[in-house]
Amino acid sequence: MKPCGTALRASSRTDPSRPTEAREWRSHNTSLVALALIAAVTFIIVMIPCCAMASPEPSPEVAELLTPEETARISSMVISEVEQRGFQTRLEDDFLFITFSDQEEHSFIIRDLRIMCAYVDEGSWGEIIELYMDHLFMAVEETKSLMAEIHGVEDAAPYLGLCLFPWEYIQHAPNEDPVYRYDIEGMITCLMWDLPWSRTTIEWSEIEGWDCSVDELFSIALENTLEKYPAVLVEVNLLPELDLLVCEDEGNLVSTHILALDRLPGAVGTHGSLVSVPAHNTLLVYPIEDEHVIMAYIVMALIANDSAKISFSPLIELVYWYDGQALINIPYVMGEEFPEFDIYNMPAEFLRLLLTMVN
Repeated sequence: MKPCGTALRASSRTDPSRPTEAREWRSHNTSLVALALIAAVTFIIVMIPCCAMASPEPSPEVAELLTPEETARISSMVISEVEQRGFQTRLEDDFLFITFSDQEEHSFIIRDLRIMCAYVDEGSWGEIIELYMDHLFMAVEETKSLMAEIHGVEDAAPYLGLCLFPWEYIQHAPNEDPVYRYDIEGMITCLMWDLPWSRTTIEWSEIEGWDCSVDELFSIALENTLEKYPAVLVEVNLLPELDLLVCEDEGNLVSTHILALDRLPGAVGTHGSLVSVPAHNTLLVYPIEDEHVIMAYIVMALIANDSAKISFSPLIELVYWYDGQALINIPYVMGEEFPEFDIYNMPAEFLRLLLTMVN
């Protein structure tokens, strides 16, 4: 078993042991609601020439928050911190790989650590990295202790959860064998241990011998996740006759509600809904009733594209159409200013819907 294999933001929950600077930074994290408003305002400015106002400054990408030299220094400090604890380690993009004493290599996503360092004084980096690693290694030990007490699905059930990842996730951890399935284009749905101290993907070897089918495990995990992380949709008025339903819950997996959209009151319109999960803690929904879906799509695509650059835990840039039965990717291409429908690859059913409403 890999006790903390690719833990999702293992130490990104609010932790009182962190330096004040690191905790307070969270209040500066760009909200997806704010991005929606910026996107809508910018859209008006560009599309209506008579509005002679300056366009808002775009949100910086994570890569722009740190110089190459700063990024290299943070990476070096992370490697040094792990090696001082007696373990072999390596970094690949946002993935930290650590070989533990049992010779098992585990991977951890440390994007949030780099973002925290980018928003505090350089002199605080060492303390932040040390506390981050304290939590990470504590999570590994706590998970090992708990796993020793789990002998079947009855013991495991309370800790099962689901987490969506970009499909490329499995390429970053070739030594791991997570239990996953394809529910939505562009993403995989992973079975995970949802523990108080970390979230950890479950491997096939861990469920061998359980008296339960994989589908039943996913069903238990989905119900657990939906109950533990309820989605409260807030209506945000972007433009006249254009309201977007937004759910943000920092550190919680509300994105999983995309798998059960029809359970959310008011989330599905007469013609379905546009849906986006640009980050693990964010769900964007636009119930489709009329031709305003065109502008809603452009705004949602812009938010999804921007969020992937600045979010603690980005998920996917795609925008989907929920037709009442399935989630269908509605592709777009980035124009000079804004996203544009990829008309040549648009699903025929959605194109017919647009033509019907416009006419």
